[in-house]
Amino acid sequence: MNFFICPGAQKAGTTKLYDLLKLHPEISLSEIKESKYFLKTSKEIDKESFLELFPKTDSQLYGEIDPEYIYHQVTPQKIKQTLGKDVKLIFMLRNPVDRAYSHYWMSYRRGFELLNFDDAIKAEKERLKNKEKHAIWHYSYLDRGLYYKQIEKYLNVFDKSQMHFVVFEEFVNNMQIELNKIYDFLDVSPLEITEDKIKEKSNEGNYPKSEFLRKLHGQPSKLKSVLKTLVPFKKLRWWIYPIIEKFNSGSKKYEKIDPKLKQELLTSFFLEDIKNLQKLTGKDLENIWINN
Repeated sequence: MNFFICPGAQKAGTTKLYDLLKLHPEISLSEIKESKYFLKTSKEIDKESFLELFPKTDSQLYGEIDPEYIYHQVTPQKIKQTLGKDVKLIFMLRNPVDRAYSHYWMSYRRGFELLNFDDAIKAEKERLKNKEKHAIWHYSYLDRGLYYKQIEKYLNVFDKSQMHFVVFEEFVNNMQIELNKIYDFLDVSPLEITEDKIKEKSNEGNYPKSEFLRKLHGQPSKLKSVLKTLVPFKKLRWWIYPIIEKFNSGSKKYEKIDPKLKQELLTSFFLEDIKNLQKLTGKDLENIWINN
């Protein structure tokens, strides 16, 4: 029995990867993407309960994809403790500014973010200062893009030979080629994916149709308090909220990020981390992300 984990990053194509790997007959993926299993306390996790996340299958390769895992400090040790030292790891990495901008619009769409992007990233350091859970999940726009700093935690626990790095921009442009590399890394048979599955959209986010529904999801209100009374079970509310979010997704696309701000962030905030990541992965990230 073999295992692999894709720890992220968030907003870097992990949903599309999940949808495509589900098509492979030799791979068993957890029935729920992003179970948050390895964010539980160490006493709550073991191999047997982890396997309960999966459908019954004859497969010998089990994998979970959860983009929260890359960002949380104790996750690598929990993965090793539960699944052993030979787990394979797939990291999906996207231009960190594009990732931050996509993350911002997700928080905005869900009603958690009321600031514009420029003000939100200026407020980020102060928001994250006390390590408050809500802020860590919803306002960590730039911090989550420091990939090398996060992958270092995995290098302290796992060997680099167990890691495969996928650059989002290359994945989007050459999906079948990048999938073939992943199949080879996972030691499964190659699988040709049909063009319609390649082109199928996964987790596409648009501007919300209703400002009322947006704020109902993410902001405190009297109506929300009433709804919590009517629906007292937290897990049921978590099931309802994505339905509201999907219903509230309109056809209008988000406006593009200011190119000057994007370049400034890449060459100041992210440059050192990108250079370190480039050495680790052997990928020409300066050309792909900064000079492109």
